[in-house]
Amino acid sequence: MGLYNFQFSLHMRDIQVESVDTPQQLESFIRFPWQIYRDDPYWVPPYLSQLRKRLDIHRNPFFNYADRQLFCAYQDGKMVGTIAAIINHQHNLQLKERTGFFGFFEVINDPQVAVALIEAATTWLATKDIDCLRGPVNGAPTDEVGVLIFGHDSRPAIWEGHTPRYYQDLLEAQGFEKYDDVFAYEITNQELGNMLNGLPQKLLLVARNGRPHPQLVIRATDKKNWGRDILDAHLLYNTAFRSIPGHTDMRLEKFQQMVNSNKDLMDLDLTLIAKMGDAPMGFAVVLPDINEVLCHFDGEISYWGAARFYWYKWRIRTACFKLLGVLPEYRGRGIEAQIMYEMVQRVLKKNYDRMEISLASEKNIPMNRIIRRMGGRVYRTYRIYQRKI
Repeated sequence: MGLYNFQFSLHMRDIQVESVDTPQQLESFIRFPWQIYRDDPYWVPPYLSQLRKRLDIHRNPFFNYADRQLFCAYQDGKMVGTIAAIINHQHNLQLKERTGFFGFFEVINDPQVAVALIEAATTWLATKDIDCLRGPVNGAPTDEVGVLIFGHDSRPAIWEGHTPRYYQDLLEAQGFEKYDDVFAYEITNQELGNMLNGLPQKLLLVARNGRPHPQLVIRATDKKNWGRDILDAHLLYNTAFRSIPGHTDMRLEKFQQMVNSNKDLMDLDLTLIAKMGDAPMGFAVVLPDINEVLCHFDGEISYWGAARFYWYKWRIRTACFKLLGVLPEYRGRGIEAQIMYEMVQRVLKKNYDRMEISLASEKNIPMNRIIRRMGGRVYRTYRIYQRKI
């Protein structure tokens, strides 16, 4: 599989859609969002160096089990949109589907341009025996997903996207229907203390009065146990979330790459693992919101900008609760409450102003119920669409 191996050209009205076949086109594809969001104060420019790695099939292990083709749309010689067609073979094998995804969907407010981009992605996917198109999904399950349908007057947190209001209309006009809504919640520092009391009463008693099992140990990861903890967290990630409809396992090499790319950002005190003896039971990850830093840059951090980067990094005020998983056979025994209780106490000690909890699929009913009972308020909603090919 090569990086530039699919030639495609579609002409519609005065719109031309072409496959990305050169490094120059790839760079234009990556930088196009600046045209869409230049007047949006809530958009956070992506870190270009990381984005280039994510789209490189030779440097992103996701493409060891996935294929992708990128397209750009032009009008009168000017770029007016981008889209990626993606096949996640792990997803289709595990869920017995023939689903293709579209991602990196950025477009001017022109229905015909949107039609042309979707047509290009659909045409490529149809040649691969795909019968359903779903998105936006920018690759792996932990990458940005969905069109923002609520919360445009707020800034996205780490691992979240941001899209204009008109994207919803452009997709629904093409017959796309809702597949899933995913929510981002927030709880302020003042409310975090009450959050502990907001746990369901039964679970609160377990969390406060002792471990649900005397041999259960909940600890933060550290450099000494780093390698072992990564393997345990990978097992837990895949196993704990399989009960959520549509969840796909992540292969170890991709999981390791995801962790390592965020290692410098991680606060190991906020990365917890629960074990009984040598057996992992659950885990949780909270990350400082690096978007509070990246919003002050324009996609690149120069040598001289490094000092500014760390100045902002030390002043991050939001802790992002990104992952919480417990093995299915141990749910309902208070382990989730104990992990949550331990994590919130640690966040409070760090003096963050706000906790952000995301992203929670509406299909994950138990998790949404717990978050809302603790006082979490939805401040951003993303919608994933699909339609038959």
